[in-house]
Amino acid sequence: MIQSQSMIRSLVLLLILAFSALTAVEVQAKNSMRPAMYKRIVEIQKGLSPEAPEGSTLVPEVDKKAVRTLIDEFLDHSPNDYEASLVYQYSASLSLLDENYKAAYQDYKKVHELNRLPLKNLLQIEQALGQLAMQNEAWKTAIGHIEQWMKNLSQAQEQLKTEGKLKDPILNEKIIDKDYMMLAQAHNQLEQWPEVVVAIDQALALHAEPVAPESWYRMRLAGLLSQFNALTETKPKSKPWWSLHLQSVQQLQLLVTHFPNMNYWRQLASMYQQAALNAKENSKLSLDSYTQALSTLHSAYVAGYLSTEQDHLWMLRLMVHQGKYHQAGRILEKALKDKVVSDANEHLKMLADVWVMSREYSKAETTLKALIAKSNKASYQETLADVQALLKAKVQG
Repeated sequence: MIQSQSMIRSLVLLLILAFSALTAVEVQAKNSMRPAMYKRIVEIQKGLSPEAPEGSTLVPEVDKKAVRTLIDEFLDHSPNDYEASLVYQYSASLSLLDENYKAAYQDYKKVHELNRLPLKNLLQIEQALGQLAMQNEAWKTAIGHIEQWMKNLSQAQEQLKTEGKLKDPILNEKIIDKDYMMLAQAHNQLEQWPEVVVAIDQALALHAEPVAPESWYRMRLAGLLSQFNALTETKPKSKPWWSLHLQSVQQLQLLVTHFPNMNYWRQLASMYQQAALNAKENSKLSLDSYTQALSTLHSAYVAGYLSTEQDHLWMLRLMVHQGKYHQAGRILEKALKDKVVSDANEHLKMLADVWVMSREYSKAETTLKALIAKSNKASYQETLADVQALLKAKVQG
């Protein structure tokens, strides 16, 4: 389910109260409602909003079967369009109490098609149709209703302002951030990635807090990366590809800042490394991108998020690639000691190599002897002999 039950129930109460507020005189005078039919309407209203017994604080339950019978009987008496509009709405409210969202959608759709209620109520019902379509996972239909409601509300408000009707309650209605997030969710289900990003950007522009919920940014990132990955297969290094790369990096930077998570660090480092691989003809851009990839993983390391062997080795290889041999040696030595990285032969050989490249020959000799104790390969013996020669020359020099 996309929308919460509390939101749906709030909608039920809002719509019931909106119509219950009409008195018999107002209804009959303004809408020519027949007295006999109005009497039946009142019975349905009472059934949907039963009063608690005197002295009781408990909210009585709705007798749904009895209310449904009253609704069916009302519809059997050939109501006019306005009368039918009211009762279809009550039928929808009853269906919502039963969590029968498909039936509620059909009833609200009939109300909307009859087009006999005040504009404010029709706008509310258009909004409700969008919410119910979301509940029913009718994504394309939901998008249509939500966008139409937004358009109709904006046009109605502009018209009222033009006419000077500045006290009309429709002017108090607002399109809020969560309305655009519903649009984003529907587009996301349809894998309409550009529309996902646009809808979330509109939601963020309306969001009251400086930082929105993490899920909003995560969905926006998914929309950006889906477009980016598609272009990687068809038009890598194109202007749109680089634009999406930059937007994805900026989104990931925000996520690691406000919602630190190793998955975001990995994705960010991967984006930088992908940029480096696609910028080989621009040596400075390529180097800068590798530097940013390393900086990202090292930041995660310092913050305590780098915990797997795979992530450590990724960072260490980037360090070696950029000539940070001594730093790589210190980190790998600690990772081996803490058993974050296993003492596999290739890892010990890597440690020996970085000690050699950083001219720490004594440490390289110690590491190679430990490696030979595990696996007495000829190549290891040759490397040890070379290191011992370098160590001797260093001592003598």
